[in-house]
Amino acid sequence: MLKVVSESHWDEVFDFVVHYKNAMSQTTLRYAIEKIPTYLRIYPYKA
Repeated sequence: MLKVVSESHWDEVFDFVVHYKNAMSQTTLRYAIEKIPTYLRIYPYKA
């Protein structure tokens, strides 16, 4: 679901992912940021 929404509202999905990244599985995180612009994708993986 996050993957689909991120196509049109990537900024809101990005904020959500950054806030809840510790509660998500790695797979969920990866799928959620798949459609987010490339230059922002690395940030959620940082500690």
